[in-house]
Amino acid sequence: MEITELDAPPIADRCPFSRDFGPDFHDCIAYTQEEFTALDTRYKPLRPVATCRHLAIGAEATGGFYPRCSLGTAEERATWAQQVGPDRLRELRDLSLEYRTWVAGLMPHVWESKGRLLAARSDNRDITAAADELREQVDGLLAAAGEWIDSQAARISAVGLDAGVLKELIAMATENWVESPHAGMGYQVPDHVLEKFPTQIQVFIRAGR
Repeated sequence: MEITELDAPPIADRCPFSRDFGPDFHDCIAYTQEEFTALDTRYKPLRPVATCRHLAIGAEATGGFYPRCSLGTAEERATWAQQVGPDRLRELRDLSLEYRTWVAGLMPHVWESKGRLLAARSDNRDITAAADELREQVDGLLAAAGEWIDSQAARISAVGLDAGVLKELIAMATENWVESPHAGMGYQVPDHVLEKFPTQIQVFIRAGR
């Protein structure tokens, strides 16, 4: 017998929240804000949108799609948040938001440069100038990231992160994005880097892998 949408059982890992994840959103215990910047068909960056790090696309049995929480059910979200530690999770969220505020003035230029590089590749043009421009913008971004990490070293250490390892991780993820032929961030933290973090931080990072 064919199952219709009305007959289908509720999907346990469906995100039950509105996707309007503003700065004051605290309804989900596992919510971890992330910014998503898309490029239009002419490789121009669109306005960044706040989303959740755990929000994914799920496929329904009827052939449709739904907003899926990659952590799983409400119980699994609560378990994950407890494993990371509520206070640690809250501080990680605050640090992430403060970092994005710190580099907010640089990010539009970085995205515009990446868009120009992708456009040059798509048109089979010489990418040297675009690649050099992106390299300059990324160097400025990494310098700003290092400055911010140094300024917040005590707080970063308190949540279980090593400032030096965090700089290494940001540099590796950024370089991976620079070399990627796509606009999206698809970087996965290597196990040999992940193992440098305490268990709770590993749990936090693995949730985005």
